[in-house]
Amino acid sequence: MVERFCHTMPELTSRVWGFFSQRIGWEILWLLNDKFVIGVSGLVLNEDGCVLLLRHRYWAGNLWGLPSGYMRKGETVLEAISREIMEETGLRVEVGQLLNIDSGYRLRIGLTYLATIIGDGELILDNGEVLEANFFPFDDLPEGLIDSHREIITNYSISILS
Repeated sequence: MVERFCHTMPELTSRVWGFFSQRIGWEILWLLNDKFVIGVSGLVLNEDGCVLLLRHRYWAGNLWGLPSGYMRKGETVLEAISREIMEETGLRVEVGQLLNIDSGYRLRIGLTYLATIIGDGELILDNGEVLEANFFPFDDLPEGLIDSHREIITNYSISILS
């Protein structure tokens, strides 16, 4: 009897899940799983092939880093990256290739995409958030650059040289 029950339990579970998944499956998955914050960054290049770095007011030590932020509810990843770059720098960009995914910090997933400036490329900084912005050649990155951002930039520069 116990053996028969053990064989039928997975079948029963499957049928119950099939019934509910068509009706409230996403709600059940939402309740049963962890929620994640999705961070986005853009490796923004100008016409000279230099990378845009920002010093953020709210980053510890006012470090340099890529334009970054978080997705908002209802946004796509590409919309979030474009919005963050526009808010922080005034630049309109075309978002390209996915360069990096990381998930090492709590319930955070970070996505970094390549982005190219479209339009006139005039920097208009959000002074409430950004202290300074500048374009740097790959071989002359500033001191005080966030380590993970330095790694992304270095990996990208190596990939285009090979």
